[in-house]
Amino acid sequence: MIDGRNGFHLWAQTYERQMNDIFAIQQEIAEAIAGMVGAQLPAARPTGDTNDGAVKAYDLYLRAMYFEGKRTTDGFSKGLELLQLAVDLDPRCAPIFARLATSYTLRAVYGLEAPKIAMKRAGDAASRALEIDNTLAHAHFARGFVSALYDWDWSGAGVHFRRALELNPGVPEIHHRYAVFYLSALGKTEEALWHIREAKHLDPMSIILQAAECAVLVWDHQYEAAIAKGERAVELEPTYFPGHMYLSWAYLYQGKAAESIQAAAEAVRLSAESPAALAALGNAYALAGRTDQAALIVKRMQQRPYIPSVYVSAVYAAMKKTDEAFSWLTRAARERSPALFSLLVGLWDQDIRRDPRFEVLTRSVGLDRGTHT
Repeated sequence: MIDGRNGFHLWAQTYERQMNDIFAIQQEIAEAIAGMVGAQLPAARPTGDTNDGAVKAYDLYLRAMYFEGKRTTDGFSKGLELLQLAVDLDPRCAPIFARLATSYTLRAVYGLEAPKIAMKRAGDAASRALEIDNTLAHAHFARGFVSALYDWDWSGAGVHFRRALELNPGVPEIHHRYAVFYLSALGKTEEALWHIREAKHLDPMSIILQAAECAVLVWDHQYEAAIAKGERAVELEPTYFPGHMYLSWAYLYQGKAAESIQAAAEAVRLSAESPAALAALGNAYALAGRTDQAALIVKRMQQRPYIPSVYVSAVYAAMKKTDEAFSWLTRAARERSPALFSLLVGLWDQDIRRDPRFEVLTRSVGLDRGTHT
């Protein structure tokens, strides 16, 4: 351990253990470090019987996280495949089930699989993780993710997210998801920004967190700051499509139509036509007055095997086709689309927000303001 303030060596220890339960080894090392800095961590709990496949399962787990971090269709598919193999090798490992739950949830969020399929599997995996080890922070985080985005049980989701943070406040991903998919969804963007920045403090070089700060700044109406963060994110990692997509949003709100279209088009290219990126491009075209191109984007979206209805709705809303927008929003609610989490903060213009149907919809999703703490 090195003191970052002065470079002095504070602590070191050599560990020689059998690699048949890598997660227990991680816990042991974490507790030793915590003892040095005076922190209190929950006692280690067994993650199940050790087995010869545990080391291979852990390797698959790490590789899955790497591929999912790309946020591409191929990356999510490869990550899910690896996690399913890991579960087969180590079926009593709570962290793997928690990661599997998150993988299914992200597939639904990014429009790669119908929510009623992906989110059901996510809920089952999260419940299994908690059954194996209910003191695992990631298990509570995974359950909170499902509770918020599919069950629309925002109070229950908050309980699980906060429990995850109590159990392990040093996990950047938990701060990130809590900020983006819970606090921001409820309109608590100032608090969300604090958690995003805490996550960045814990993992300063994460491109996912760099881009996420841009998104939350857009939702907090800090558009110039969002542009600065978004431009920084795409400079750091030009191939990460969400960075370009969020930057497109920021440009759009600042009236920079050409820049918004360019950024969204790059997101579409990098993501191999992610539904979310296509929606960003359709919005940019529509708000630039290029409604013919926006209509073509809608057509491209509808040609996909599955498209989250909320993204089609967003483009129709930007085209000022209010009835079509609400028709697709209603369909999204029937699908229980996780993308509806952004109703309060997303790219919906004032004509849509003032329509009485919008308030009815936000209530049905549990996102009416002032009802959550």
